[in-house]
Amino acid sequence: MGLDACPFEEKRTGVGNYLFNLMSEMRELNPPIDFFLYSRAEISADGRSFGEVREHVGHIARSGPLWMNTGLNALIARDDLDIFWGTNGYIPFLRQGRTKYIVTIHDLVHLFARHTITRETYAARRIVQSFAARRADAVTTVSDATAADIRKHHGRTADLILHPRMERAFNHPVDADDLRRLRERFALPQDFLLVLGTLEPRKNVVTILRAYRSAIEAGYRLPRLVVAGAKGWRSREIEEIVDDLVRQDLIQKLDFVPQDLLPALYAACSLFLFLPIYEGFGMPLREALMCGATALASDIPSLREAGGAAATYIPHDQASIEAALRAYAADPAVFRGRPAFALAHEEKGQASDFLRLIGALTAERVS
Repeated sequence: MGLDACPFEEKRTGVGNYLFNLMSEMRELNPPIDFFLYSRAEISADGRSFGEVREHVGHIARSGPLWMNTGLNALIARDDLDIFWGTNGYIPFLRQGRTKYIVTIHDLVHLFARHTITRETYAARRIVQSFAARRADAVTTVSDATAADIRKHHGRTADLILHPRMERAFNHPVDADDLRRLRERFALPQDFLLVLGTLEPRKNVVTILRAYRSAIEAGYRLPRLVVAGAKGWRSREIEEIVDDLVRQDLIQKLDFVPQDLLPALYAACSLFLFLPIYEGFGMPLREALMCGATALASDIPSLREAGGAAATYIPHDQASIEAALRAYAADPAVFRGRPAFALAHEEKGQASDFLRLIGALTAERVS
């Protein structure tokens, strides 16, 4: 079985974490599968542990769909794969021999938040991901919300919905010493609001910061806002307002925060603001809630699926966010008292379901 291992970059974010956790659960079951990991560039050490690595396939500068339909396609044929798994929404146009193709579709951002992605990404999603949704032998997705969108817009029913598996570290109380070390490392105040995610338009960071600044200018006393995340795409406007508010000493900017520090960061914040325009699932929201954070989230189907009754949901426009921040300034307990988050039962054993799907496709190939 071969897979697109490009999400296993050194600084893993959403898709990479989703893939890593699912592969880890599969490995625990010790399936009789030889994995081939194909990537345009070097992948992380923990990603390399899953199987035989084929790095620098094709030219590193090629986009995912172009790479997949040139350098990678030849290797799929040479390695005579039983299964190829398009882990990030794409499969090659040209099918190789009797190889079966699985695609995992995380979201339909090109339909619901087109303005937040580049023209190249929009074209790839509109053409290549749409092709994959229609022509793959099996389609899996990360949420019921995305499955419903695929059914509506592509006429394809997902063969399997595999909710993200959360790492065990998010399901245990955070040690007081870890909290103390985190505060010392990043010089964090006792009370702070947290925005976390790759700095790209879909995360709605500019709107959040404008709402925060407006509330401060109106005289509302709010904790310092901490923005954590690596630079993404179309991030110029985000960086400009972040830098401006840092200069005014209104917010604090952290860069990419390693995965092992996230539980303490979630647990330490006074309020977690996760207010994206659109999400396929919303792993950060579930992670934060599992760590006991009080969370304010966008009122969209995928986030209600991720957070259940444990979060407070609001529209993600500036006026609504500012109104919520003003309410928080008046009474910091306003969003507390939600039910404690419980790990959803469907999150367990999903690797077994995926392995059964792989087995069924392999049987079809042999027959």
